[in-house]
Amino acid sequence: METTELSRWVIAKPESGADLLAELRTLTKTLGAGAEVFVEAFGEISDPIIHVLSDSGERTERRMSGSWDIATAHGRIEPSGACVLHALLVTDGATGPQQVFGLLTSARATQVTVRAAVEKVVVVRASAPAPSAPERASTPSPAPSPVAATNQPSSNPGSPPLPKRPQRQMGLEAYPEEGDIVNHFHFGKCVVVSSDGERLRLQQEKDGRVREVAISMLKLEDPTILEDGKKHWELLRKN
Repeated sequence: METTELSRWVIAKPESGADLLAELRTLTKTLGAGAEVFVEAFGEISDPIIHVLSDSGERTERRMSGSWDIATAHGRIEPSGACVLHALLVTDGATGPQQVFGLLTSARATQVTVRAAVEKVVVVRASAPAPSAPERASTPSPAPSPVAATNQPSSNPGSPPLPKRPQRQMGLEAYPEEGDIVNHFHFGKCVVVSSDGERLRLQQEKDGRVREVAISMLKLEDPTILEDGKKHWELLRKN
């Protein structure tokens, strides 16, 4: 693909009455011999000659008199001096507004501003795509150990899930044992019916109901020894 860069922009204002196309050709000397120059112009001209494209694809010369405004004009000046300038000219004639578009080949400058720049063709080559990184072979996951497999829930939908027992608080060495007296923060005074180090079964003194609580959910105060030798524990709510 080729792209065109424009550089060294200059602004020129031909003198009134000067040959516009001849003035444009002098820009090749200003911007550098042998360079192709891009030009655009606007302003007022007089007595233009323009070649209009017909339906058959041929251009017909039209010589016009009087003053015309350049609505738009752009083109290029080749190193050989050939000037290709497409222009849209408008004027208000006797029959109303008129406009004509084509190749402007001659005109006298009345009040024209020209903007020109050197054209530089740059060839852009598509870069080769970067090689993709080879895919890594996936490492098979190790088979679960028999111990870990026993901790997974059963895949048999008919079997009930095994209840998870809360872990005993690390560092807790003393806890109520069977026969000890406890004062639970909610159930009140109770007797320990059974204890396995993780859960307590308590029988309430007031109504004989048996409650089961987790030791990990309680805050245990140091026990006191009663006169009959039994331990008395305060079971508080764990924050």
